[in-house]
Amino acid sequence: MSSSSLFTTSQQQQQPQRKQQSIHLNHAGASPSPQRVLDRVYKHLQLEQDAGGYAAQNAVQDSGELSKVYQTIAKLIRAETTEIALCESATVAWTRAFYAMVQRDEQERTKSSVMMEEPCTKPRVILVSEAEYAANVVAACQWARDHDEHWMVLAIPSATATIPTTTACLEYGSTGMVDLEVFDSMLEGTFRYKDKTGEDVFLDPSSIAIACITHVPTNSGIVNPVEVIGEKISTYNLQRQQTIEEQREEGTYCNSIKYLVDACQSVGQRDVNVQKIKCDALVATGRKYLRGPRGTGFLYISNDILAQNIMPSHIDHFGCPIASVPPSSSYHLGSQLQNSDVIDFSPRDGAKRFEFWESSISARLGLGEAVCLAMEQGLPQISCDIHRLSALLRNVLEEEIPSVRIHHKESTTCGIVTFYCRDVDARSVQDAMWKLGFELSVVPATSTPLDSSITNVVDLVRASISYTTTEEEIRVFCSALAAYLLERED
Repeated sequence: MSSSSLFTTSQQQQQPQRKQQSIHLNHAGASPSPQRVLDRVYKHLQLEQDAGGYAAQNAVQDSGELSKVYQTIAKLIRAETTEIALCESATVAWTRAFYAMVQRDEQERTKSSVMMEEPCTKPRVILVSEAEYAANVVAACQWARDHDEHWMVLAIPSATATIPTTTACLEYGSTGMVDLEVFDSMLEGTFRYKDKTGEDVFLDPSSIAIACITHVPTNSGIVNPVEVIGEKISTYNLQRQQTIEEQREEGTYCNSIKYLVDACQSVGQRDVNVQKIKCDALVATGRKYLRGPRGTGFLYISNDILAQNIMPSHIDHFGCPIASVPPSSSYHLGSQLQNSDVIDFSPRDGAKRFEFWESSISARLGLGEAVCLAMEQGLPQISCDIHRLSALLRNVLEEEIPSVRIHHKESTTCGIVTFYCRDVDARSVQDAMWKLGFELSVVPATSTPLDSSITNVVDLVRASISYTTTEEEIRVFCSALAAYLLERED
């Protein structure tokens, strides 16, 4: 028996048996790629097999097809081609942008302290939404822990739901969306938070280094108002800019608030426009609503930020090429290699400085094909179709299955519908539906820890639909779920 046969048998033994029918309701996890995307991936893999990986890469570079991937993504989100870097995932892209921004802020603050000849005691602040993904929260908190008294992380509270939740529901009335009035108070200096002694103190808006907002979270279908938030940050930064020269003369450290948007769940199901969002950086993945290959994603870094010579926290010789072999007059026994006259390198002009040498060219070409297909379908139409179909799913669940509770029901407006069932845990529901031919996912409460804390919500079942989902599939799923829950009650 071949190794591939052994692998297949092992995999079959691990998976529960399922019916022949298969309805995919996990597009926010990994949406099946269209055939033309698969064909493009296979075509390049075959070229690598025939000609070798480097020759295959040279072929698509020489033809301009690889460059077209950057151009297409830029067009998708209304960016410039130079503002796009390709990454392995949205999380990889997010961490590269985040660490570059906070690292630069820390360097500038240290420089200011040296010039003033006194330490800067005011901590820098990282703001995150309560719907922020766990990976982002962990990175922000670890940075603050590593820098002790110099940094802290605060959540921007969510707005309260206008429609009271029922007593049977675990939620406490949170919409899950950033409370814009509270965010205003943060920028105005009237927001109170607790310092390490437990005392209420006012947040100084000049201490805010970066605002991190997840556009659409992993645990519900809410859509954060990223464009409104971007406008508020832009207005605040412009007002600060008017007095920045005077503040510098006084030796006061002053820097604009950076704005980082996680669009992992929104790009591909909504029309995302970085010009309207006015963000400094935005990240997305290929495997979700774009329907591209796994292991793909992209990072948008604005030209304004790139012009400030912002550097990734980790680099290689692709992002920062070595200019030349060091001359023998500079490199000799005992030379310190970090000196620029020995090893001379500098970052690439655009966002590609955030990339590394090694990558899957076939997957990148597949991502480009997926983006082309999404644009051909039209993002406004895709968004409209998903909005209509998700509304149908929510209505049928609520009307026909009394034991189902939809998370953030009043504020869900996109293709992600999360819920829990009375007396049945999420994993059991997922396993049962898998056996019946339905692909769902489970969202642990820890995946969005802040939102889960304030709503007291448990692990959730997530049904995420795409424009390829049909009304019939939604009704078949709801009927199967209702039958399963009724059977358990009996």
